[in-house]
Amino acid sequence: MTQPPWWETVTKDPLTQELGISWRDPESFEPAAEQAWTGTMSNARLDSIDYARRRRKLLVGTGPEVARRDRQHPSRVHWYVDADEPELLWCSLDRSYSAWLWVPIEPTPQAVAEVLSHSHPRTPLTRLDMSATARGFLGFRNDLLIPQVETDDMVPFNGADLDTYFTGVKYLDDGSWASNRFDDPYDDDSVAGSQRRARTQRLGRIPSKSWRTLHSRSYLSIEVHSRAVVCAKAQYRPSPRSHRTVVSRLNTEAETDFPIDLPLDVVGALSGFQFARERDLIHNLTSPENNEQLASGIQIFAALWCGDLRESYRLRDYAAHEDADVRLATAQVANWYGYRFLLEEMALSETDPGLRESLEGLIIQGGSPDTYNAFSESATDGPVIADSNGAPIEAFDGSGSDAPIPAGEHA
Repeated sequence: MTQPPWWETVTKDPLTQELGISWRDPESFEPAAEQAWTGTMSNARLDSIDYARRRRKLLVGTGPEVARRDRQHPSRVHWYVDADEPELLWCSLDRSYSAWLWVPIEPTPQAVAEVLSHSHPRTPLTRLDMSATARGFLGFRNDLLIPQVETDDMVPFNGADLDTYFTGVKYLDDGSWASNRFDDPYDDDSVAGSQRRARTQRLGRIPSKSWRTLHSRSYLSIEVHSRAVVCAKAQYRPSPRSHRTVVSRLNTEAETDFPIDLPLDVVGALSGFQFARERDLIHNLTSPENNEQLASGIQIFAALWCGDLRESYRLRDYAAHEDADVRLATAQVANWYGYRFLLEEMALSETDPGLRESLEGLIIQGGSPDTYNAFSESATDGPVIADSNGAPIEAFDGSGSDAPIPAGEHA
């Protein structure tokens, strides 16, 4: 391929030179790798998109780079040109990125700077710097399967295999932490010496395991609500405008439903998981086939709305439902999340004496925090659950149903 007409303008500009990009001579352009090595699950549709996007792409430059915790080799941006469309420049934030996450940009110094603006240089963000939150339903805990890396089999959901899987995902930095920490407890260079105290769940919080994404520095958490509902939660800064067209296109081509401002590394890390949002699931509340489906829908939406009190108030619609099982599901949700407003509304209209007594007891005495071992963790890396003072709490490892316990009863 000959040198693109914009080559000198972009590669010689002081703005792009300051970014630390190493541009190749045209005679050194080389074809893009045939496939990505992301460490994630995939499917035939995503693989097909990846293959099509890579066709006739030539590597024309690399850099800048960011360090990875405890890794010898840094993550380096890769730049590509399509031999059939030389008027575009394609940015892959790392060589391991699937091609459906490559960002096509107009080849100008300003566009090059914009596409890197949230990742290079790397910014030490905390959750307070992240203005956006997205949560999606992954499945019910008893039904959800995850990869077991050692055997390449799909196994029931558990914390150890989840940790091993995400350790190999190229979109994430090393090190996970549990609900005992609100923020990433590790420094940017290493997680050594911090693993033990970071893997404990905090009594009274939603059980979770969290990771820092590599480029956007977002938080990606896997949560277990009410012992049953598994969600993925992302806390992030909305991505640059050029990235949003990529996610929008992916949603169309792969029939996914990610928020278009969700950072690319979060989208990549969730590859292969279902990420169902409210509009994908609302029929469980608005037009359920039966009351059992409605009760499950109440569980799911209580999880999706967790932390958003305005949305959670919509659960009041089911406080006086004619079906006792639906009311019980609503009471269980009120108990799990400590929604006193919902307990009080239900107690005013409840006709079942036993449930009304449980509701009144919870209003007067309050509920006890759940001690269920949601990730089936062992205590080898420290206590599974601890209270606010750091004292270990004995975890409940029930092997029965993952349905929430009745209101007023606690393990």
